[in-house]
Amino acid sequence: MIQLFDMWLSLFAEKTGIAGKLFLDAQTVAAILVLLGICLVLAGIRVYRLITSALLFGATAVVICICMAGNADWRATVTAFTIIGCLLAFAAYSWKLLDAVIFSALAATALLWHGCPLWWAACIAGILAGGLTCLFPLVGITFFTAAAGSCLIMELFPGNFTAIPAAAAACAGTGVQLLLFGRKQKLFISTMPGKVRLWLSQRKSSARG
Repeated sequence: MIQLFDMWLSLFAEKTGIAGKLFLDAQTVAAILVLLGICLVLAGIRVYRLITSALLFGATAVVICICMAGNADWRATVTAFTIIGCLLAFAAYSWKLLDAVIFSALAATALLWHGCPLWWAACIAGILAGGLTCLFPLVGITFFTAAAGSCLIMELFPGNFTAIPAAAAACAGTGVQLLLFGRKQKLFISTMPGKVRLWLSQRKSSARG
């Protein structure tokens, strides 16, 4: 995931002209990534909309820079991707369920690509993750944010934080997020399909009876 993050950041810096103007040493970058990983594991449901909006802004900037290269001056290009990117990022921040689906799909794609670099398998994983989160948004977004955060930390500390502790951290992070934010969350109107909710209520009623 760190490699994908570095590739994306390098592409954004190259196309927007900030390459070589931001100087961050390796320790600072590592500290930022560790903090991001911890936030994703323990409070991913609170930060995933910010991350998705930032990714959408970056994607908009890169696309506009590529499309307008040679067709407009640099000021017009910067103005275009700043205005359009900010508008789309704000809109994305308001798309609560869509944000969750996009983040889960991207996280699952990156996680599978990290372990098995086959583009078709990564795409299938992303589609399945997005579909799961669309049906069960609360469980989906808490799990995939925790999984992304634990994988990020695992890559930063490869000798001490292997796959099994990372999987345990992802499951624990999901439980912590559900415990802390599950009942109080107001992002999703429905956290599961109506038929599943009805089946659970019937099971609960029969168990009481």
